Amino acid sequence: MTCTTRGTPPPERPSSGQLLHYRQLKIADDGEILVRGETLFRGYARGDDTERPFDADGWFATGDMGDLDDQGYLRVSGRRDNLFISGGENIHPEEIEQALAAAAGVERVMVVPIPDAEFGARPVAFVATTQDAPLKTETILKGLASILPRFKLPAAIYAWPEDLQQTGLKPSRVLFQERALSLQAGG
Repeated sequence: MTCTTRGTPPPERPSSGQLLHYRQLKIADDGEILVRGETLFRGYARGDDTERPFDADGWFATGDMGDLDDQGYLRVSGRRDNLFISGGENIHPEEIEQALAAAAGVERVMVVPIPDAEFGARPVAFVATTQDAPLKTETILKGLASILPRFKLPAAIYAWPEDLQQTGLKPSRVLFQERALSLQAGG
């Protein structure tokens, strides 16, 4: 853990908090979060060896993208490997997921890119709702339009596919992307 906040961050300052003692953090020119310090791990165990994934100055590239505000609060915008470009704009699916997850009745969300002839890629969303809140695509899109720029609005919203075979703790973006492509093709 690099940052923390006391209690729940206020809505006007959503963040991961401020830097803890014995840690250093900086944002690279491309927006990636870099960390170093006394509490940083020693590296990855590779058999009898330890792979040390640090640059010459001891910084570890986390793979997370974000920024620091003027008071030192870290805001994580998403993972570098999830980022995609739509019409020349960078899109972090996690930002759209966070907005969708805040909607009443939404339990789970996943946003993935699908190819688009005009924009290169477009976001699509999978949403699971509570039993008392059926999926209403128009209502969800209207709510999103008030908080997200137009290019981040999902091109389609699908019901959460309960039949996808998941392993591990996190849903597989690859499986969701494959399902989105199948649905886009009419399958």
